[in-house]
Amino acid sequence: MLGQDLILGDHEFDLEYVRLGMRADADRARVHITAYHPDFLFVSEEQQLQVALNVLHWALGEDDVARWVGEITIATEAPIDSLPPSMLSAVVEQISEPFAEPAWLTGEGRTPRGHPARLGARFPLHRQDYPLCDLHVAISVPYANSNPDRLPVEPSSGALRAFEKKLARLGDRAVLAVRETGDGLRVFHLYADPDSGVISELDQLAAGWPEGKAKVASTNDPGWRALAPYQP
Repeated sequence: MLGQDLILGDHEFDLEYVRLGMRADADRARVHITAYHPDFLFVSEEQQLQVALNVLHWALGEDDVARWVGEITIATEAPIDSLPPSMLSAVVEQISEPFAEPAWLTGEGRTPRGHPARLGARFPLHRQDYPLCDLHVAISVPYANSNPDRLPVEPSSGALRAFEKKLARLGDRAVLAVRETGDGLRVFHLYADPDSGVISELDQLAAGWPEGKAKVASTNDPGWRALAPYQP
């Protein structure tokens, strides 16, 4: 497709002239793109973006564009060190290689009551890898043993780790995305397949928690909007 002409409206674009500026953003595991074609001088912004998106999808595939491509900007002059679209997959392979296995980003903050809070977010986590998981599930788990900052200590911290391991065994039916801890409570944020029966299993896990009443709340969220505040 990249070797053919693309017709949009009354304009025909020779895709051999497309060049891409590519900027790797290792912290966000993204490649930011600046797209150029000499004919961009003569067409609307909408057509410019259509050309860029078509080229990216043909060069990389729609799902991998969603996974690894960040900001897309349009240029009317060729970016310095720009490359043909055929090189995009090699650049993405370099940026994605360190993230073959998801890791956890950690941070610290404050609870609404002013006590220390700890946050963990799975990264990278791509919506495309869990196409059936439309349901945001928050499991609020109280812990009985804490330090003066109201953060968990043994044996509660060990019990929380064991609880999280059980969540990890749910496979593709539910993926753990974020955990928040503070003020005697850990909240696990997951995305689940609502038709898999996993919600009843989560209810049973919560009911078996021995250190207080754990609660399960779910909301339909196919766009994974609840994760936005936790992403780098």
